[in-house]
Amino acid sequence: MNNNNLNTWIIITFIYASSISILFFQLSSPFLIKSMIIVILLILTVIFNTQKMNRYFLGYLIGLIIIIGVNALFVENPMYVLGDGINLLIYSTIPLYIFSTQSIRIEELLMKWHKVAMGFTLLMPIYYLLRMNYVITYYEIGLLAYYNILAIFIYNKFKKSYLNLFMGVVNLMILGILGSRMVFVSSILSIFVIFLVFSSKKKLSYYIKFFSVVFTSLIVFTNLLGLLNALNVSLMNRGINSRNLSLFIQQLQGTATNDSILSGRQEIYPLVIEYIKENGFFPSGFGVARTLTQGKYYHSHNFITEIILIFGFFGLVLLGALILFQIYKNKNRLKILAKSTDMKVALVLLSSFLFRSITGTHFVTDVIFLISIAILLSLFAVNGVYNRTIKGVI
Repeated sequence: MNNNNLNTWIIITFIYASSISILFFQLSSPFLIKSMIIVILLILTVIFNTQKMNRYFLGYLIGLIIIIGVNALFVENPMYVLGDGINLLIYSTIPLYIFSTQSIRIEELLMKWHKVAMGFTLLMPIYYLLRMNYVITYYEIGLLAYYNILAIFIYNKFKKSYLNLFMGVVNLMILGILGSRMVFVSSILSIFVIFLVFSSKKKLSYYIKFFSVVFTSLIVFTNLLGLLNALNVSLMNRGINSRNLSLFIQQLQGTATNDSILSGRQEIYPLVIEYIKENGFFPSGFGVARTLTQGKYYHSHNFITEIILIFGFFGLVLLGALILFQIYKNKNRLKILAKSTDMKVALVLLSSFLFRSITGTHFVTDVIFLISIAILLSLFAVNGVYNRTIKGVI
């Protein structure tokens, strides 16, 4: 088995580590099993790619370790900093190291991810039983469906089939009924982004499909409350109680309370906003949300506020300026890279994360975010990319 194939399976296992660990809940804690899987993947990543470490990745490692060390010296709870910092170091190393070696083909990754997603879709009855028996929560089953949705709908743009659409819809229904509201919404938006990014905008069929989707969405939206009520009643008659649908209906009817909508975020948002008002100009580093909530919440449940807590407004402006400068500096390269499968996949994954990050998910351990950043950095950091032939479809 060559390095390309090994690295591909490492990334796919990295994506599904949490879902795999759940299946072995009777042996040990899923968190412990997941942690073991991640450590094993990290070791395999280093072993298989030892001869391919480049200066960009080495610079990232050294820089991150320095930031974590300095950060830990100037806070009242260094263990919180070390917790987030070490997690980021371990989780980010796997995709950043692998993609920096240029020894993984995105087309092969998509093909294998699609096959695994189809397999996990067939295993959904097991996860449903675990959900009904309170072994897992709506978050875990929703996240699994979300990973499947990304893989199936991206791959469907290359290998169109009714089976792909059927399996994708099955995962959407599972996510909508049993999963998280924001993950469901972000999945819908992600499918729309996939359609826009991978479609040929010069073809008439593109515009027909685009306006058909918009028209259908408007019809569904105008009748949303009635459709949700009918679906919820039908599910309840079959013994299925959907937390997601009930909360959606309450929100549309205006009867939902802040406690049910925010699911605990009403506790952390005021604390974070107040802290940012008083201390948000300069960086505060990792672990601030934990400190503010006495360890109850390990992040602020919003990507923007989390970045402001870590880097401050000053650091955020500098980071934004650096990104804009790199875009301007590489504008000619971007014209070429914009046509590549790598760039399209990275944009879909990054936008998908940003949708979810509005109300949750910690970027430090979010596999979709870290993989998208790894792909983007691999495109810009390696000199050979600019002259590389643009990859075709699968």
